[in-house]
Amino acid sequence: MRNIILYLFCLVLISSCTDEFNSIGSNEDKVLSDCIPYVEVAFSDIDFLAFPIDEGTTILSHAQEGDCLILNTQFSGGCEEHTLQLLVDVNSQSSINSSTIFPAKLSHNNTDNCEALIAFQAFVDISALGNLNFEFITLAIEGYDKVVQLNF
Repeated sequence: MRNIILYLFCLVLISSCTDEFNSIGSNEDKVLSDCIPYVEVAFSDIDFLAFPIDEGTTILSHAQEGDCLILNTQFSGGCEEHTLQLLVDVNSQSSINSSTIFPAKLSHNNTDNCEALIAFQAFVDISALGNLNFEFITLAIEGYDKVVQLNF
């Protein structure tokens, strides 16, 4: 009898966890709601006061979900709010084979003097790059060694 009660208790617990997960929504919904547009800027004219570059900000990895590029970053901080923006120079493109490469930089307003190591996901709306009608688009993000191949 005790085993049956334990089994029923576990079944109720599992079903309540499933309901809670479903009420949160899918990861794709979260990505699309948090996705902010990239900033189109000519790097020759860039205003580093408006778009500061923090050398201590590291991109660890990236992923694409639909029209959203997810950059997994790491930096020091913990006491202030941080703003990360992807800057793309669409006027300085170069082409290799059928791929078009755009230079990019990650702007980060890190004036935070705290020293905690922060892991942060930046969600970037890349749908406008898909409208440029290139067969393949690659972002060469300064300081990031991996190739960011975008698919639309």
